[in-house]
Amino acid sequence: MLGSLKTGGLCKYYYVEKHIDELPDSVSSTILKDLGTKDMSDPTTLTNFIKYGVENYPADHYVVILDDHGGGWRGALCDEQNGAGDLMSMYDIKKALSDGGVKFDVIVFHACLMSMVEVGYELRDRADFMVASQFVMPLQSVLGCEEWLGGLVNNPDIEPGQLAENIVNAVYNAGEAKGKKIHMAKVDLSKMTTLASKIGDLGNHLVTEVGTEAEWNEVLDAFNNTHYTQYDDPAFVDLREYAKKVRQEPTIGQKPLNLGK
Repeated sequence: MLGSLKTGGLCKYYYVEKHIDELPDSVSSTILKDLGTKDMSDPTTLTNFIKYGVENYPADHYVVILDDHGGGWRGALCDEQNGAGDLMSMYDIKKALSDGGVKFDVIVFHACLMSMVEVGYELRDRADFMVASQFVMPLQSVLGCEEWLGGLVNNPDIEPGQLAENIVNAVYNAGEAKGKKIHMAKVDLSKMTTLASKIGDLGNHLVTEVGTEAEWNEVLDAFNNTHYTQYDDPAFVDLREYAKKVRQEPTIGQKPLNLGK
């Protein structure tokens, strides 16, 4: 499914084909359905696309690629032309995928800031793996489809986890070829419930074990010395780094805060 500002916001389904001499902004693949103008930030648009693909091209395994702006736990996929310009919330993304009627092997975000615990937790029942970046992505496409799709054609029985890893490697390679530094990761969504529980334990231990003003100042010091993955927005603090910073504090770092390894 492709909706573009260059086409006046028209949305079309394509049967994706390989065209070696195709120009970067051209799509020569066969048009399956012309839907006219659609709000690409409307979860119903995404749900209908998934249902169309499943009904017309049933398969044993499914991958969905979400390609647009991303805002981490705030959501992704906006439409400045046919929508209000707001991101589709994580609740709506989860609902759109759920209403599509299938569980995916891999969900890929070719979008900024989506490799977050909150995102993975919301999608833990919608896919086995998620591929996403916790940092900003370049404006150019670095999805590396030529590499990982070629591998999928050669090995259609590939395990979902290996496919997700291949996508990560292909994105890195595509970024390097364009002189871009890319951050991309494979996330095993089956571990998100346990991870969320551990994060909850950390928060509870901070509340119960940290009591004095000096100790709370150490909590704040650890936070202030942890870098943000999105400019200066504290909503995008790196959790793993923060836990390490807490461990390094002279007093609270010695308390039983259940930080794990």
